[in-house]
Amino acid sequence: ARSARVFDAAISQSPQSLPAHLSLFTSLYPSVHQVAWPTLSLHPEIATLSESLRRSGRRTAACVDSPLLAPPSGRGRGFDTYLDKNRAGIRRVLPPALGWLRRNCDRPFFLFLHVYDCHLPYAPPAGAAADYRGKLDLRSRNAEGGLALPGLAPGEIAYVHEQYDAEIRSVDRSLQSLFDLLDELGLRRSPIVVVLSTRGEELGERGRIGHQGSLRPEVLRVPLIVRLPGDAPPAGYIPERVELIDLLPTLLDLLDLPFPAGRQGRTLRPLLEGRPGDWTEKPAFGEYLGRERKIAVYRGDYRYTADAAGRGEKLYRVDRAGGETDDIAASEPGETRALAAARAAWEEACLRAGEKIRPAVDAHGAGEGHRDARTDDPRGRMAFQRVDRFAAGQGPGRR
Repeated sequence: ARSARVFDAAISQSPQSLPAHLSLFTSLYPSVHQVAWPTLSLHPEIATLSESLRRSGRRTAACVDSPLLAPPSGRGRGFDTYLDKNRAGIRRVLPPALGWLRRNCDRPFFLFLHVYDCHLPYAPPAGAAADYRGKLDLRSRNAEGGLALPGLAPGEIAYVHEQYDAEIRSVDRSLQSLFDLLDELGLRRSPIVVVLSTRGEELGERGRIGHQGSLRPEVLRVPLIVRLPGDAPPAGYIPERVELIDLLPTLLDLLDLPFPAGRQGRTLRPLLEGRPGDWTEKPAFGEYLGRERKIAVYRGDYRYTADAAGRGEKLYRVDRAGGETDDIAASEPGETRALAAARAAWEEACLRAGEKIRPAVDAHGAGEGHRDARTDDPRGRMAFQRVDRFAAGQGPGRR
């Protein structure tokens, strides 16, 4: 980060792995790409970042650590090499990535490295975290996406933080070998390097651990670090709020590649090049595609949430550190109405974006492995049909 530009207020589009990654790679909100584990896959007519980069002549590879990102979802499209280690940890995911980089560094390339370590049950390598002698055992629970544990003692919350932080430290140390290899190959100053997360975690302060169903800033406000090649602008923090769907247009813009029509993100190049006057901040949006679709709107110092029909409205004031107040919707009705209007306008924009994509999609049929699970919500807009066993809260589908 010392040689990079750090976005201090980047917002992920979903707390769920699959929708968040497909938004990252398509520059479309989940409501538009409509991919949610396990019921949907990305339609083949919606091009991904990796497909655009491979068409430009780059060699492409993905080394990932989660079956949720398996190629049938569409997430693997555009990669010459796709390796899934299935939650083996960065120590097993990184070596094949480094080997691929050694073999393919003689021409333009795109390498996507995904790690799963910083995830429940927060089990860092032996000796990486302080000893804990309490009774809370995250490994003994069905903790895949989250835990509801009200009334945690301060010592237990501190233990959760220490385990999570130890996971991050371990990943950081492992990633150093990637940067060392770039130095060894003479590539330290030539590639664009991006480090990000598609979500954070709640760590016990509110009686919840994990990310399942959460649109809070602890989960949706994520790290986004970009290092530009050559004589880039000075490193530093960028305070403007951005979204992960902005990454695809940013990379294509920096590489002078065409930008697919109908995408919803914006290039971050003005901010990366130190031209904030050329950037207009707008609200950021996140979605949860569970049994009920939930939406969060981040604008200014506020976070607004509601379901797809605008029911269950809540409003919070958020500080720059990510902390927030209790629900203040009743005491600030003007701000609540304004953000409700922003949500409704965004819904309409997503509907129009989907309609622009659908003619090309429908003209080519459903596509192998694709399911269009759209149904009408109470407003006749986009909603998601869930497989019965996941709607009942079983299995891994509520990530």
